[in-house]
Amino acid sequence: MALRNIAVIALSFLLVATSGTVPSNVQHEHRQHDGHHEEQGGSEANVPPEHSDGHEGNKANVHPEHHHENKIARVVTKALSSELLCTVAWVMCLSYFINSADRDIINTTWHIISEMISIFMAVLLYNAVSRIANVSLAAVDHHKPPTWEMRISAAVRMVGFFVLLAFVLYKLRFHRPTKEGRHSFLGLEQNSPKHKLRVLRVVGTLGAHFLGFAMIDVFGMILEVHFDKHVLLCLVGFVVCVLIVSLMHVVASYIRTKLKLPGREREEEEWMEVCAELENESASLAMGLVLSLFVRFAITGHMPRIHSPAQGHSVGEVWKLFACALGFGVLLIPVAVIGAHAKHGGHPEDDNWKVCVVHRASDFAERLMIMSMGWCLLYWGKWFYWEVTNNKGLMTDSLMGGEMVQVMLFSAISFISIRHIDCVADYLRERGSEYEVALRRLITMFALLMGLSWESAFTSAVHVIGEDFEGTARVLFDAVLTLGICLAVLPAWAWHILPKTIRGVDRALTKSLSPR
Repeated sequence: MALRNIAVIALSFLLVATSGTVPSNVQHEHRQHDGHHEEQGGSEANVPPEHSDGHEGNKANVHPEHHHENKIARVVTKALSSELLCTVAWVMCLSYFINSADRDIINTTWHIISEMISIFMAVLLYNAVSRIANVSLAAVDHHKPPTWEMRISAAVRMVGFFVLLAFVLYKLRFHRPTKEGRHSFLGLEQNSPKHKLRVLRVVGTLGAHFLGFAMIDVFGMILEVHFDKHVLLCLVGFVVCVLIVSLMHVVASYIRTKLKLPGREREEEEWMEVCAELENESASLAMGLVLSLFVRFAITGHMPRIHSPAQGHSVGEVWKLFACALGFGVLLIPVAVIGAHAKHGGHPEDDNWKVCVVHRASDFAERLMIMSMGWCLLYWGKWFYWEVTNNKGLMTDSLMGGEMVQVMLFSAISFISIRHIDCVADYLRERGSEYEVALRRLITMFALLMGLSWESAFTSAVHVIGEDFEGTARVLFDAVLTLGICLAVLPAWAWHILPKTIRGVDRALTKSLSPR
């Protein structure tokens, strides 16, 4: 066990030490110098004399363009080599964790992978839908306040998808008998209860993250336009956003109570649970970002944009944000302990309003602390990276290079933290401490952190790949690329990854309810 821990820590440090990527401006510089070389006609006589200064001992016919090409080749080679080592280290860390002797580590690892894939698929899909919906509008400038057309479009998308998702889950709440031997795309018979649960979880998990990013778009615009004058006004905006989400949830819960069929309460139980979980998950994902906007407003003195650049922050601002992230982690401990007592006995019925409100509020508060900590750590990592590199980056101002370095940094932090937090949680469980619940919930924050960091990297990757297209062609290219990625990833996630997280939740629930 000690040898395995040492190996994991070593691999985690390797992730940070070798992280890098190909600079985004390499090809651009290469084309510029190729054009320059053609203009000079390749003649040595046309080379300015200052290029030969300070190169004593070199041959007179060595072109400076050739020297620059060799420099580009070295940079590309170093970047590709670093990426290769990073990939090996990341895969080996996953192998150690998936095959760990500790069942909690295994469940947490599968949960991290599932959340990471679901988040990046959701944000790719939402960005594609958003670009298609805004294709008739003028080019979006993230440095300017959103127009009223953009705000209306975002609000329609949020409400429309919320209604659509509720309708789809309602239609999937019962399994319908089919011909014997017929299988669904998830690999189970359609009249199997497991099939119903898995389909609900697939739609609910992916839909929750998609809806969360739709809410982020709307509530971020609300704060940017209407609550950007003072930091306390921003806090009022956060309360307004929470009230809007609460109203949506109350209406949805009321409708579900009216749609319940007498005598089929048992069959509708999973449907009710999935609906409540996805509503809290999407709301906490969005409200966590809104709360992080308030924190960054308080630190910097001005309202940050959702897509604002991470450069230009001082050392003090960077570590104030880190301290606020840790503060949310500290607040999670009493919130999780209180929530564990409030939620004892499982998920309540929607028509039991008093118990349901307490249960949903405590669960939302826990998720809000987790999401807020995750968002603050994500932006702390971005600020830290650009501040340490003097706003230049390690890869010659490459934003994609910065994203990959941050992914590897957060991966290393997550792998090391999960291992040690789990050891402390096991120690507390052996002594019957109620703080074990808070630490288990804290571990889920690292799933969010890795998922958000990978989401940011994938979004930048899609953006870079589509740089050669403009206008409608760019929108169609992004949509086709997003669809292809999701078609390749979604079946594997639904077949092999998400079911392991469902079984892990069942085991954790059984363990927590067992007598000590």
